[in-house]
Amino acid sequence: MPEEKPLKKYRCTVCGYVYDPTLGDPEGRITSGTPFENLPDNAYKQNKQP
Repeated sequence: MPEEKPLKKYRCTVCGYVYDPTLGDPEGRITSGTPFENLPDNAYKQNKQP
């Protein structure tokens, strides 16, 4: 079984919001465990960096 990589947190460079994939985003209807790379394009992907 392959080893799972830890999920990285991402911070918005404009508003400072931190997306933590281990928590997801209940307000945005993003379930916990969803990697940043799998977020929908309209889910605050602009201005984000690891």
